Amino acid sequence: MKNNKNKPYIMYAAGVSGGHLFSADAVSNELRKRNYRIILLTDKRVKRFLNNFKADKIILVPSDTFTNKGFIKWPQVAFKLLLGFFISLFWIILTRPILSIGFGGYPSLSPLLASKLLGRKIIIHEQNTVFGRANNFLCSFADGVSNGFKNTRIKDLKNINNHKSEIIFFLMGLQIEVVLGSL
Repeated sequence: MKNNKNKPYIMYAAGVSGGHLFSADAVSNELRKRNYRIILLTDKRVKRFLNNFKADKIILVPSDTFTNKGFIKWPQVAFKLLLGFFISLFWIILTRPILSIGFGGYPSLSPLLASKLLGRKIIIHEQNTVFGRANNFLCSFADGVSNGFKNTRIKDLKNINNHKSEIIFFLMGLQIEVVLGSL
């Protein structure tokens, strides 16, 4: 058995739908073949999808969405996101990932913002043809953007790290070496 302690971590943050998680799982399989350890930060709503997800660590962080919530619930949502942020900080400090990749959904907000605060490079991946709210917000912090469709509509392209980021198109790990080599 190989010593896994010397392998670097890559952190994933993925939302609550199977679409977010299945994209992350496909890339995870490829990165594990290339000798990286995977830590997944997500929330409890995806537990039913985690049975076959290949990660070295799976951490459930509190999260919620502002969508379809009355203003009266917004403080509760903000508290969950803040708590998720601090839990994410702890795990990022502990595992020291060399890269953080977000796959969309509100559960990706706290881990990716914590990663950026700690100086990590972040890439966001959008698997739909239109950027979701979480990924659209994270564009301004991202060091790179990947998507599964060439004509993905980004609501505010000028927010992508002040045009410093490359728009990276890859299909589930086929160009990961290019992404990792450029960071």
